[in-house]
Amino acid sequence: MTLVAWPDRLPDPMASGYSYQPQAPFVRSNMDSGLARQRRRFISVPTQVSVQWTFDRELLALFEAFVHYDLIDGAAWFSAVVHNGLERSSVKARMIGAFKVDNIEPGSWRVSATLETINMPVATPEQYVALREFGEDVLHMTSSDLHSLIHVDLPGPLEW
Repeated sequence: MTLVAWPDRLPDPMASGYSYQPQAPFVRSNMDSGLARQRRRFISVPTQVSVQWTFDRELLALFEAFVHYDLIDGAAWFSAVVHNGLERSSVKARMIGAFKVDNIEPGSWRVSATLETINMPVATPEQYVALREFGEDVLHMTSSDLHSLIHVDLPGPLEW
């Protein structure tokens, strides 16, 4: 089943008020004596993402209709854009509870919601080594060089 796509006409969440909180992927058991034990409970870590948008009347109407019809009043999963250490990524998300609408001035509304995502993007093992050893500049430089090699330096159609 394909995910419902976020409407192109609706903006990404605002930076102001944006936050996310991964759930602990482990369970902790207290012992009668000694240190507590911890063990991993799951690999796909659910993350709660707090988001806000500012909409005019038309975009608010579009958002409300999108949630009502496409997301079945917020219960269905959809493709959402989130921001984290890997910058902007598309993830599978759904709403936790109802969204909230505040009128901030005539004709302008702030909408806030909490989304639940599964598998928030994390650096690959190779990216982690590059970040740990060399920093973000080298990571972006190498990915930029690879992009340039594939899309600029190797021009022409593929022929087998």
